[in-house]
Amino acid sequence: MLGRNPYADYMCLQRAERFSLAELRSFMERLLEADLRLKSSGGQPHIVLEQLFLEMCLGVRRRRLDSGSVSA
Repeated sequence: MLGRNPYADYMCLQRAERFSLAELRSFMERLLEADLRLKSSGGQPHIVLEQLFLEMCLGVRRRRLDSGSVSA
């Protein structure tokens, strides 16, 4: 259904379960903000997307480090 190796899909879904509902909601809000910036500004899209990805990745890593979890 996802179009890749079934085991890779399974592992991806296993990792996805690690996110809390609050984290997923935060990601959706950030995606909406990025979408609005992309559609309303004359800025460079790759900058908006890079900033979005970094905020999402670094935010998750920071929360895991703060909570004492070592796995990323």
